[in-house]
Amino acid sequence: MQLCEVRRWALAMAAGLSLLGCQEYEPLPLDETAVRDDYLSRNLDSESLRKWIAERKESLGQTSPTFDPSDGLTADEAEVVALFFNPDLRRIRAEKQAKIAGLREAGQVADPVFGLDAERIVESIEEPWIVGGTLGLVLPLSGRLEVERSLATREVASEWTQIQSREWQTRFALRAAWLEWTAEELRTQALRTHLGRLDEISVIVARLEAAGELPLVETRLFALERASRRNELLLGEQRRERSALRLRSWLGLSGRAPVQFLPSLDTPALVGDAAERLRLAEQKNTSLRLARASYAVAEEALHLEVRKQYPDLSLAPGASSDEGVWRALLGFSLPLPVWNGNRQALASAHATREALRTHFAATLEEVHANLAAAELAHQNAEAAVSDLEQNLIPLTDRQFEDARRAARLGQFDAILTLDSLARLQDARERWILAVLARAQAALSLVELQGPIDIADDWPAEKIEVNSP
Repeated sequence: MQLCEVRRWALAMAAGLSLLGCQEYEPLPLDETAVRDDYLSRNLDSESLRKWIAERKESLGQTSPTFDPSDGLTADEAEVVALFFNPDLRRIRAEKQAKIAGLREAGQVADPVFGLDAERIVESIEEPWIVGGTLGLVLPLSGRLEVERSLATREVASEWTQIQSREWQTRFALRAAWLEWTAEELRTQALRTHLGRLDEISVIVARLEAAGELPLVETRLFALERASRRNELLLGEQRRERSALRLRSWLGLSGRAPVQFLPSLDTPALVGDAAERLRLAEQKNTSLRLARASYAVAEEALHLEVRKQYPDLSLAPGASSDEGVWRALLGFSLPLPVWNGNRQALASAHATREALRTHFAATLEEVHANLAAAELAHQNAEAAVSDLEQNLIPLTDRQFEDARRAARLGQFDAILTLDSLARLQDARERWILAVLARAQAALSLVELQGPIDIADDWPAEKIEVNSP
């Protein structure tokens, strides 16, 4: 075989090997118009939403198993919508899925390296070219690739845990926003009822004033109360509308999407007593699960740095031609961990593992403290609601009814009637705030407790890393 033919063959082989397994670039321009139109046309009858709900019916946990927003959207149904449409959730899922896609390919054997050296002898001889080619291969004797795959498996599990944690946080952030909107809605309803009672009493006031039986200064008190409450109702309706906009934002719906919210101060049911909730929180709390996953990653990252101390063998078999005489070549290299020994990376990995151990301990302490605070807040709110329902509200109801009955019998006392109305409205608002506080505390307890209906370990098909 002529030397020029050998060179052409070698170059062709190198080019072919370099392209083996390469992917082609496929452009995908960003269609901003389609993105905007998709957002503005989004609604609760979306086929993609219903399909997603059907696929995740078992994993949605504490959300309602049925989804029928035709008669209004409940808080349980809103959770499902937020899990699908919420922009922050969709962004975090896309980012984590992109990272997971890369992690699944960890621990691959290094590609072979083709090398070609050529020399030309200046002297005029029959075969002036000296050509040598090698194919570099790395034999992973250190076991590093297995540990890389194990580390990637831990990292994939950590990424899934972060997705789950963000979903859990979104559900309860939505619930908190729902409670705030409900409280504003109930307050506006109570104010409308209060204004209706004022209008009812005003008929009597106007008749007594026309008959000269009620001084103008007392009549004006009712006008002042009505004007004050109307302004309060206006401000309350504005707060309610802002709360509704925040709800739409959490749901990932535009302002034009048809949706009717159904007010509710209910919360997911509490599990067991305080001791049982603490036990569950230590196992299921999402912050603790994240801390455990991060520590597991750090543990395996340290294992990998330890493995990197041990050398991998590099082989370079090949052939060369010198003045027309072919020779077989075999080169190898083996790093000697004498001076470096991967000390810097090892020190950093040891420190990171210790830092994450401390992070877990601090997170556990925070969960205990936050859970105790939520338990106390729930007990206090429960006591406040009970006291209002058993004492203050019945008393204000009876006081107002007595004042109204006296007015109908011709024994109208303007100051007493107005005071009874004000106390009745004040008791209603206190009750709404107390029930809101109880619901918020219960919500915190369930959130801190964590998703008890989700397994501690991820399914193998979700965290499996591709083997080479």
